Amino acid sequence: MNVDYLRQAFHEDAQLAGPPPADPYESVLARRQRSDRRRMASLAAGLAVVMVAVAVPLGLSFVGKRDAQVAAPPPTPAADVFSGPTRGSLAGEADFLTALTQLSWIHPSQFPGDDPMFPNPPVETRHVAFAGDVASGRWAFIVGPNTTQPTGDAADPDLQTDLGALSDLAGAWFVGPAGATPEQMTLVTIPRGFLPDMPASLYNGLTGALVVLGAPADFIEVSARPEVVADATVSRSYADTETTEGLAVLTVAPNAYAASAGMPAVQYRVTRGGVVVAEQVPDSYNDPSNDEVPPDLVLEYLRAPEVPPGLEQEMDQHLAAEMVSEYGLTPDQLNLRVHYSGPAPGTGLVAAVTVVTATFPSGAVLTRAIWMELFSDGGSGGVGCVDQLSPAGAPAAERIIAFRCDRPQTGEQVPDDPKSLLVVLIPSGIGASSAVAVGSAGTSTIPLSDPGFAVAAFPDGAERVQIVAADGTVLDEDLIMTA
Repeated sequence: MNVDYLRQAFHEDAQLAGPPPADPYESVLARRQRSDRRRMASLAAGLAVVMVAVAVPLGLSFVGKRDAQVAAPPPTPAADVFSGPTRGSLAGEADFLTALTQLSWIHPSQFPGDDPMFPNPPVETRHVAFAGDVASGRWAFIVGPNTTQPTGDAADPDLQTDLGALSDLAGAWFVGPAGATPEQMTLVTIPRGFLPDMPASLYNGLTGALVVLGAPADFIEVSARPEVVADATVSRSYADTETTEGLAVLTVAPNAYAASAGMPAVQYRVTRGGVVVAEQVPDSYNDPSNDEVPPDLVLEYLRAPEVPPGLEQEMDQHLAAEMVSEYGLTPDQLNLRVHYSGPAPGTGLVAAVTVVTATFPSGAVLTRAIWMELFSDGGSGGVGCVDQLSPAGAPAAERIIAFRCDRPQTGEQVPDDPKSLLVVLIPSGIGASSAVAVGSAGTSTIPLSDPGFAVAAFPDGAERVQIVAADGTVLDEDLIMTA
């Protein structure tokens, strides 16, 4: 893993999605929640370098459309979440709180002597917004002035995908064992900007400890996991936490893989004055005092794995752990299958493709794929190609899997390198000789390799693939999935 690339990715994380399209009807809340759900796989593969998974809003979309005449949502009620007295069971420990403000905000990914990547408020300006005992030990959320606000185009609210970065306020979570002294508290999240009227949160997947810190009058609800029904619709149900003062300190279902995969199944919702102001997953972290690693998942391989040297990041395990973490089901409930984990023949690249599916109890199927590539400097990186839910129907092992994959752009590709690829997998025993991409620009034939796998430059306008026998008979077809 190229460490410089990882650090740059974290520094620019909020902008990975690129500038959003302008929408005069988009609400402030929607812009706050706009975020790229899945980061580049190279970033995910490097999570061992850091300890934090930053919350990614999933639940709300308040973008109004002119032609649909959707009414604009009500404005977010004003609130000041963090400047009041310290909340939590340790709020009365004055000496303890003072010592917390003196802890280092220098994150492990920050190299000594580098220009600051993340906020680091002067000690005298810091304030402990929360300090308390939880199921995982002791936690504290500390705030102070944001010392790394973006400049230039990144400071334009219409272009910035993380409005928290523009805030004057920054925050960071510290944790320690039960009864920890301040010196035993460790920084576990990347210090970053927080909007002063939006909640902060933290979740420990190993113990299920969860803290949500909102404004004093906020109503806080929690959803344990999403529900996926047969038609691939995803929904959630929420339960009242029955908390007061806008603070929820509770224990929910543990999810050991959330510590390594990064996206927990649990989600919270905060309502203020009858308006939903947040509906998102909490920040989560790897417990620095616990070296326990969840066991590798038992996966069903439809083809023998064969990963090129230099790309042995176990992306099959990573994708499967993501699914277990994000949907809150056991591995047995998800019927995890690896359809392909191997090289990309015929591309001239040292690259690997990994395709994993999960079949929910409802029969709906989730397909995820990652492209990993070896760079000329010896580092590696990649991108998530597809993340799609499909309705119940044929078993996953009997389905055609075809998707577009846009390669990571590093600036070192030569002009003839394909920037987008078409990947096709067909079930064993179907007797096909080729795949034909069909779309607005015509057709393009792609030969299949022995394991029923094909990868080629993406044909312009391709929308679906046909699986064709040697005599030209079309055996099956399906739409091409995109990210």
